[in-house]
Amino acid sequence: MGDWETGRRLRENGSSGSPLPQRGGGVGGGGDLKAFLTNDTLENISGRILLRVLTFDGEEIARQETDAVAPANAASGPLLQIDLPDEMRAADAFIHATFTATDGSLLAENFLLLAEPKDARLPDPGLTWDIRVKGHGEATITISARRFAGYVWLRFADMPPPTYTDNWFHLAPGQSRTITVAQLPPEMTADALRARLRVRHL
Repeated sequence: MGDWETGRRLRENGSSGSPLPQRGGGVGGGGDLKAFLTNDTLENISGRILLRVLTFDGEEIARQETDAVAPANAASGPLLQIDLPDEMRAADAFIHATFTATDGSLLAENFLLLAEPKDARLPDPGLTWDIRVKGHGEATITISARRFAGYVWLRFADMPPPTYTDNWFHLAPGQSRTITVAQLPPEMTADALRARLRVRHL
């Protein structure tokens, strides 16, 4: 995990290398943003780190990327730096950092809100979802977002709580995530699950 000047914790997806954005400056526009990699495995991991500053609608404000190595069982020094525009409003933007392998697969991902969640001026994320029943009490749910969706939380009403491979996550504009849900009542159809599914977000 990582933190920035206010001690705010960042959500980490991925268990090998994690790109950690760290910001200097105040809560308005301006200042700089640096990216680091941490690696909790015993081998060096090579890949490409991408750091983007985006509006919640998906407009790209700034972008930097480079090839990088996450050192074994250690944290790197700063690998990238973006100077944030003075006119940028922190309540309208966020940071999206990814670390991908040489084959393009995602190794790790991090998000950083530049303002407190209560102060962020978030549009409707335009979430859509598709449910497919796999059988034996399992189904997959693919959630897609047109705009930034923070702290997406799935639950089913009027049934015993199932288990999820992921929950309480962020989605960048245009991003999708597929979650497997298990321990469902075996008689449940996709239509029945769709009727009971409740999706909440920031």
